[in-house]
Amino acid sequence: MNQSKTNTLGGLCVLALLLEVLEPSRDPRAEASLPMLQAVDGFSLVDASGKPFRLENLRGKIFLLHFFHADCPGPCRLQALRLERLSMLLHSLRHVVLVSVTLDPERDTPEVLRSYAAAHHAIPGRWVFLTGPGTRFLQTTLDLPVAETAPEERAQYGRFRHATRLYLVDEKGWIRRCYYGGLHPQIPEQVAKDIRALLQERAYSPLR
Repeated sequence: MNQSKTNTLGGLCVLALLLEVLEPSRDPRAEASLPMLQAVDGFSLVDASGKPFRLENLRGKIFLLHFFHADCPGPCRLQALRLERLSMLLHSLRHVVLVSVTLDPERDTPEVLRSYAAAHHAIPGRWVFLTGPGTRFLQTTLDLPVAETAPEERAQYGRFRHATRLYLVDEKGWIRRCYYGGLHPQIPEQVAKDIRALLQERAYSPLR
């Protein structure tokens, strides 16, 4: 992957934020519209039950993509609490899924993921946890900054230090918004608002 491609999503996210501020609404649907930033490349992973899980499993659903690792003592656990809150806000929406992908597939086995999911009250089918060698491919295609930590940093960050970005993906596999402040206390409400905007957009479109 060349440098220009890896920088594409970051640039598009910034452009999208500017457009949200500068572009006036022209009809009721314009307020709900989120730009199409990048298509998520197909992936093949394993879920917490040990079954294969591919992008095709999410077709027709809106999902929020999140990266974590189970031994992270700080940021990941705080972000998981934000996602617990989001799950509560979205409990009545059947076609919305939270997708958490580990950055440490060697250690985060399906058994570890099951324990992590239970600790965060994840509802099966509504919040899925994924592992497998393909997680690194997915992380790379989304240009998610990740670095292995030095031994003296591991008490604070665990084995990896990484960005706490979240990616909102529509039912056709397009990223419609990326959130750089994934730890912000208001992130659940903001994501829920954007998901409802996508649902409204789908309801208006005769092609969906």
